Amino acid sequence: MTIPEEQKIKLESMQIKGIRWMIWDNIEKEHIESRLLQIKGQSTTNDLTKLVNSQSRATLIQLIEHSPEITVSIIDSAYEKYRYGLKPGFTLFWAKRKDIKTVSQEELASKIQEYLSTLPYGDDDKYKKLEYSSIIKFGDTYEISLSYLQRFNYINAEGEFTFIYMMKECFAWVGINKNFIAMNNIPEVLMNSLKKFFSRLYSADITNIKITNKLLEKVFSNDNAKRVTKHNSNPPENQLEKITVADSKLSEKMSFIPAGYENYDVTNTQYIEEIDGTMTGTLGVNCNKGKMYLSKSLTSSQFRTWSTRRINDIIGYFQNSTDVTLETVTGFNMFTSSKWDGLKSSAIPILNEIVYAILNCKKAGIEVYPISFDVYQAYVDLSKFFTERISFNCETCEENAIPCCCECGSSLFSVTKKRPGRIICCNCGKSQQGSFSFVCESGHISVFSDINEVVELISTDAFCENLFETIQLYYPDIKFSNNEFITISIAGVEIHHSPNYEKIKPSEISEFSTICERSLAKPVNELESIYKTLKEKCSYPTNDKCANCKSTVCKSVDDIGCILKLFETFEGFVPQPHQGHEFGDVSMLLKYQGRNMTFQGIAKSVPSGRTAPKITKSSDLGREIIQQTLSAFHDDRVDIVGVIYPNLIDDQLKYFLYHYAKLSNRRLVILDRDFMLKLLDWYIEKKNL
Repeated sequence: MTIPEEQKIKLESMQIKGIRWMIWDNIEKEHIESRLLQIKGQSTTNDLTKLVNSQSRATLIQLIEHSPEITVSIIDSAYEKYRYGLKPGFTLFWAKRKDIKTVSQEELASKIQEYLSTLPYGDDDKYKKLEYSSIIKFGDTYEISLSYLQRFNYINAEGEFTFIYMMKECFAWVGINKNFIAMNNIPEVLMNSLKKFFSRLYSADITNIKITNKLLEKVFSNDNAKRVTKHNSNPPENQLEKITVADSKLSEKMSFIPAGYENYDVTNTQYIEEIDGTMTGTLGVNCNKGKMYLSKSLTSSQFRTWSTRRINDIIGYFQNSTDVTLETVTGFNMFTSSKWDGLKSSAIPILNEIVYAILNCKKAGIEVYPISFDVYQAYVDLSKFFTERISFNCETCEENAIPCCCECGSSLFSVTKKRPGRIICCNCGKSQQGSFSFVCESGHISVFSDINEVVELISTDAFCENLFETIQLYYPDIKFSNNEFITISIAGVEIHHSPNYEKIKPSEISEFSTICERSLAKPVNELESIYKTLKEKCSYPTNDKCANCKSTVCKSVDDIGCILKLFETFEGFVPQPHQGHEFGDVSMLLKYQGRNMTFQGIAKSVPSGRTAPKITKSSDLGREIIQQTLSAFHDDRVDIVGVIYPNLIDDQLKYFLYHYAKLSNRRLVILDRDFMLKLLDWYIEKKNL
């Protein structure tokens, strides 16, 4: 028999026991034996049942092709009965998109096969070889049949530890137009790979569904509950952490549950569920994983109809929710999408509360909202998203202080990421733990007993961009302006706005753009050797000496002398050899975005004998740059602050400077190795040296 394409797909996607049922139920045993032995190239078998049950799907389909007894209608009937089997269910994901991207069935099939073929696996992985089988469409939903190998360890007859891989079948439903993805019988590690694929393919934010107490009350009937498990990770002293209650008439006996458990989170529950008006079954719900299953054998049509209805109920609840409550925010599971891969599990409740605080600030038009989490723990869990600083109010001055080390007067500190937290002075190395003391700029000493009282976290630009974009997927009415960012302190989550803050590229400044575009005329090693001879400024410089030097014509590269000399041809250039009261080295007028702006640059030369080409935040030179740049940010006469260094600047140092530029509402441009090599090359050419 030639099997039509539709029935081939059904044979490939139904449970293999359905294929065996067709064979045993429709073909005489002697025909089964003779045809299967012919296919296998064998002459006899001692156990026909064992022979049939040991065959692969492909071999059994071959047997059906040799068996005219099995008709199209029999295959259709077996598919209806055996597509999903006992306890059919799925894990649900919410797919949110800003832009609609259409993908055809053929393109979806092609793309997922291509993606799965690139997934790497280790030799000892428990799950591997996730593979595509087929794709069909019912309603607006694509059903993709898949398989994978699962490792099982055992002890063989010789008493040795060994293992075997067995194939498992699974599927994914893609209802992207209905804003959902659902997956069946797929382990989490493979599920995450599929989430990434669908997220990229549809440009969607795909997150796990958390079924909250409110959702259960809204979507399911408490009258039908028959088993409920509740949990509280921090219960009162006289109550249990977890409690499970079960009864066929549970709704009538809820009053018998001891008081105090009403507000516990429901983690698992079971209901008597109406399936299609004529049939009921037991519905199991794993709330934390967004997983639902029915303890009932259903036909494929029944299961799809019921599933579509319940998925629409749940997704509709989330889409129509306008609540700004911590429970609602938590239920959205915003931080389970692939965009937020790599988060510690302990970080997610903190992020949920940050979102909740931001929403309250936006809705109420306030700038700060209190928090319940530990600021230092947020720093430990989310350090890649924040830059830390020491901040406190001096009770004597009655204003926010510039914190300084009581030993050396430095205002630069680092905070360790391991408990118990320590604060270390970046200059003298003084380490404080348990009790912390700082002096303000007026000389008043303040002492604190808790690290949370003095640590403030400043969000990075990349974090804010991702966070605000994520929030708007769930709350599209919430608007964020350019250069908004948040800080976290013991006072709460605070929203700030720096309208003038910009990370300026050298090429965006008119006077520098031609330099950035040029190709080097001289070899890089020659230019680097020249830079090693240039000083930040001359020995014992004065304004008069610098003015005379500026007007002196260089006859060779040996006459350049210092880095400041390279800027002498720019309009309004004034060398400023800072002598205690000045923070900068270079001052001039530049044009940025069509406007004339004052530029103040902090210049540093490559120290003699330095072997490491890159300066870091913790190096002596890095700390000098930070100190002078922070001073520059406090001068209202300056429109653009520049950092000038003719070699590499570590990214962490750059991020630190950008963060403080944002806090100070300033524009910052960094002129490091690439620009400075081109500037020197340009200067030599312009002066014919």
